[in-house]
Amino acid sequence: MQTKKLASNKEFKVFVELPKFNKNAHECKTFRDKIIFLFKNLHALEERPPNFSEKIFDRIFSVSEICKFNEDELKAYRYSMRYVDERKLAIECAVEDAVIANTKQVRRQSKLEVANAMLAEGFDPAVTARITKLPLRQINRLR
Repeated sequence: MQTKKLASNKEFKVFVELPKFNKNAHECKTFRDKIIFLFKNLHALEERPPNFSEKIFDRIFSVSEICKFNEDELKAYRYSMRYVDERKLAIECAVEDAVIANTKQVRRQSKLEVANAMLAEGFDPAVTARITKLPLRQINRLR
């Protein structure tokens, strides 16, 4: 029984009988043909076919290379990926720390500028210290 009705307007399914797909890599011109070819033949490919140059296939072929690793190569790869992940995390933490430190410095500088402006307008140092939340000693040094 073959119907062409959609079960839903949000999804559809395509059934492919891989044994009946008989194109070679160089015969695959459409994206659909290339995907079906990969489903059927990726395990046996020695290298990336030249006409599979689209960027979307980069990840597929890089993962397929990892799948060919022997146990020692896989251990080394996992170790290197762990190292890369740790380095990325260290960089992210350093950037976050720098942003926080810079934010604190900017806030501190802003408080000093407000305190200077308040003192220039004749505000009492104790009031200036209370509003800016700066120590009174520091306010007195600004005068």
